[in-house]
Amino acid sequence: MPKFPLDVWGKVLPTPEARAIEMIKVVRSEGGGYLLLTVENGSEFDTWAETIEDVEDHLAGLRVEWPSDG
Repeated sequence: MPKFPLDVWGKVLPTPEARAIEMIKVVRSEGGGYLLLTVENGSEFDTWAETIEDVEDHLAGLRVEWPSDG
């Protein structure tokens, strides 16, 4: 079970590691693996990751506020 939600935008808190990343979302890729979607300086970018562990490694350097379930 991942330590982060899928298909939900999270707000990235400012840190040196975050650089210009403002928001991030993780989605399953149709071809396998995961896409990390980021909003940086008003533009959207994507990065492919093969495994959940790869996604967790990428997120480890960020402080993300995920929306709560209520």
